[in-house]
Amino acid sequence: MIFLKLSGEVIAGYVGDGAAMLVRRSLGEHSDEKILKEAGEYFLNYYMAHKLDHTKLYEGVGGMLAAARLSPGGGRRQLAILSNKPLSASLGIVEGLGIATVSFCLRRK
Repeated sequence: MIFLKLSGEVIAGYVGDGAAMLVRRSLGEHSDEKILKEAGEYFLNYYMAHKLDHTKLYEGVGGMLAAARLSPGGGRRQLAILSNKPLSASLGIVEGLGIATVSFCLRRK
């Protein structure tokens, strides 16, 4: 089977419906299920190893999260993150960005 190199623009259009669909679209709708399974596993392993390569907090977000954690009466609020990523990836990202100490409740969409 021959696979063509896809542009970043094309791949970006494939994003948004989960890793399995991203792989399926990238390899072609009629790809062999065994190849799709292997490619999906490869992609997820690669993603887990590189999830923080281009991920960062916008300036001021860390401070904003810390401030949002405090209620006006001085108590502490629990904050939540809603993600479509696998839980292990979300936890790794939160820890890697240094915001795990803010105490989040992580929920998968």
